[in-house]
Amino acid sequence: MGRGFRERKVYFLDNEVYFFYLQVYLVYLEVYLLYLEIH
Repeated sequence: MGRGFRERKVYFLDNEVYFFYLQVYLVYLEVYLLYLEIH
C-alpha cells in the first residue's frame, strides 16, 4: 500500500474532473441500490 498508493491518490486529486465523475457515479449507485431495496 505504501508509495504507489500515495502516488495514485495524488493522481486522483490532480485529475479533478475524473474524480468528480467517480463521486457522482458512486452516489448514483447508492441511490439505485436504495431504490431496489424499497421495491
